[in-house]
Amino acid sequence: TGSGKASFSNLGGEECHYTEEASFVPVAGRPAISFTQRTWRTGDFSTLHMETGFLRLGGMAGGNGRAQLVVSQITGLNYVCEGEVGDFGLDVQSVQFSSVCNYEGPTVTII
Repeated sequence: TGSGKASFSNLGGEECHYTEEASFVPVAGRPAISFTQRTWRTGDFSTLHMETGFLRLGGMAGGNGRAQLVVSQITGLNYVCEGEVGDFGLDVQSVQFSSVCNYEGPTVTII
C-alpha cells in the first residue's frame, strides 16, 4: 500500500491525492499467483482504477521458464501478456486484447 498525487486528464487535470494497494496470493496446488490492484482517491475513497488477474508460470504457461499474465481491468479492458521468466524478473509482451462491448477507454495496442 502506498500513496501519491497526480493529475489525470479524465478528472479534469486537477491534482488528485490517491492511495494504491496491491496484493499477491499463491494459488494452492498450481504454479500461479493471483493478484488484485486498486487505486482510490484519498479522502472520499472513490475508485480511480482496479484490476485483477493471474500470473501463470511453467507448465501452466507453456513450459519451463515460461510466464503468462492474464489481466482484467474494471474499465472492461482485458489483456494477455506472454514471455519468459528471466534472471531479473519477467520479460513479457502483450499478445491479446479484448474489451466489453461498451468499453469507453482508449484504444490499446501494447502494454
